[in-house]
Amino acid sequence: MKPRESLGLRKGYHSPQLDVKVRLNTNESPFLPPVEFYSTLEAKLKKLELNRYPDRGYHLVREALALAYDTVPERIFCGNGSNEVLLNLALSYGGTGRRAVVFEPTYSLHSHIAKTVGTEVLTLQRDEQFCVSASLVDHAESYAPDIVYLCSPNNPTGNLESAESIAKVLMMKTEPLVVLDEAYGDFAEDHLSSAIRRSENLVRLHTFSKWFNLAGLRFGFCEGSEEVVSVLDEVVLPYHIDELKQCAILTALELKDLFDLQGQKVKDLRCELYEGLLEVGVKAYSTDANFILMEFVDRDPKEIWTELVKQSILVRDTSNWPHLPPSLRVTVGTADENAAFLSALEKILARNN
Repeated sequence: MKPRESLGLRKGYHSPQLDVKVRLNTNESPFLPPVEFYSTLEAKLKKLELNRYPDRGYHLVREALALAYDTVPERIFCGNGSNEVLLNLALSYGGTGRRAVVFEPTYSLHSHIAKTVGTEVLTLQRDEQFCVSASLVDHAESYAPDIVYLCSPNNPTGNLESAESIAKVLMMKTEPLVVLDEAYGDFAEDHLSSAIRRSENLVRLHTFSKWFNLAGLRFGFCEGSEEVVSVLDEVVLPYHIDELKQCAILTALELKDLFDLQGQKVKDLRCELYEGLLEVGVKAYSTDANFILMEFVDRDPKEIWTELVKQSILVRDTSNWPHLPPSLRVTVGTADENAAFLSALEKILARNN
């Protein structure tokens, strides 16, 4: 049996999982969840009736998320990671005969997932500051897209999409579904107006893999109109949010203040890492996320990446990503991890001089 012909999917997106001492490549939190999370969850797990299917509509989770994110349960849809939410959005609003627009450089799975379900994907290049300008939005509108993907803070560049650009995309005459990926939004200030947040064609994506340091749990959700959420509920496989996950998410939301303290610590460490990069002479881009993009003009970033791996330090090699300068991306780690990375990087750069 032959698979479908190539859909033009990008090869080699996934970051290698190597056995290293310092792993700063996939934008995970450097901290374990609070100890209270484990003890509280353990007590709750003993009460679960795992011989029964979970609540198919995960109503308690929706209610808790709505309370935490100032919305209503009917506007919440959850998935096993925000990528599953992206897949169900593409299944619902993309596909053969549909068209999507992405602004590169950005999160690669937006275009990857859209293409996987047969959506035509048009790629437009951001400006030199990695922003989506008004003229670029006009260009995008000329293609009459069914879906427009935005990412704020943008991955891998770390910058916020401007409220003006988001509003302009929302006002396209074709009224596309606007998917605003805010996986790293908790690390930035919410600069969106109430009018934008409540737009009927806007879907805001969130994850518990970053600010909530639960990447191993695989949980994400989106906020959308009740109409969009009802469509997603029809498309998704039944019982897709299992009982263990529902219990874990409810526990995390009960202890949100403790997770917020850890998230704030990551923001503080981000500032220290950024200043450290400037001190060792690296061109680092300012960021509103938990990672930093580093540009290397006179040095081969692949060689730097290889030298770091030899010292058991793993960062993300972005040197071949479309529309990016020669670069690497580093996740904010603990103070010790950041220090080890900066020390190794400084020595590598000194050897290359």
